[in-house]
Amino acid sequence: MKNAAQTFNTFPKFSKLTYADREKYEDLIKDFPPLAICSFPVLMTWWNQMDGLRISQLNGNLVYSYWIPGVDSISGLSILGNRHIDDTICTIFDHMVQKGEKPQLVHVPEFVISNMQYPDLFEFEEERAHDECILTLEGLSKLENIPPFQKAKIQRFIINYESKGSFTKELDLGIESNREQILELAEAWRDRGGYNSIYKSEQESFEDAVMHFDELGLECIAVFIDGQIHGFVFYSCPQDEDYVLLNYARFSYDIPFLFEYCAYAFAKYFAKARI
Repeated sequence: MKNAAQTFNTFPKFSKLTYADREKYEDLIKDFPPLAICSFPVLMTWWNQMDGLRISQLNGNLVYSYWIPGVDSISGLSILGNRHIDDTICTIFDHMVQKGEKPQLVHVPEFVISNMQYPDLFEFEEERAHDECILTLEGLSKLENIPPFQKAKIQRFIINYESKGSFTKELDLGIESNREQILELAEAWRDRGGYNSIYKSEQESFEDAVMHFDELGLECIAVFIDGQIHGFVFYSCPQDEDYVLLNYARFSYDIPFLFEYCAYAFAKYFAKARI
């Protein structure tokens, strides 16, 4: 964020992040690692529930104010950037102490910490529940690279169902009937499998993503089998073209080994798109 333009209020004043800010916000984070937690779609659908997200700038860095009702343990202030990190944190902590609050930050990415000059002066606690996984397309899209036990499931699925016309394609969310179908499928599958078993807040986040997909920069691909959708994933593309951020995924679980096949099919789709 070197020489970042002053887009939002200066800390301790905050600005409301809106759909109209997407281009400006993404320009500010374009040189940072492509992390889902600070991506525009995640901020606006997950962290902005109850209109609780605010953002400001300090020393060329971004400062976030997260608040989700009922989950105070993961709500609070955070920073994103690589400039004067120690001074930035101290300024934030001084302000919190003056307000009678405990001086602490949440959801601070590892690369931000790596830019600190004196990390020994601070105490860190890993938020394992918010770790982000990086999966290689090479490891998921080529059968020869997939572990044998998963490979066998995918091969069995291919033998049994590819003859029924299984294929993966982009789903145009600009068509109202497609959005309605996605919402109906997600509701019908809610009690099936781990990916569909979600809390009310997660369901509301997903519904917001469907209805505001264009403003969020989200796209959707789906796996069709015998003409019916049996799995779909919402994704966004960061500035770094080597990555894709997966935001939501749902599966019918109607067919044995469907999940393993969908992971393989989605990876093949993205690998081909990157060629």
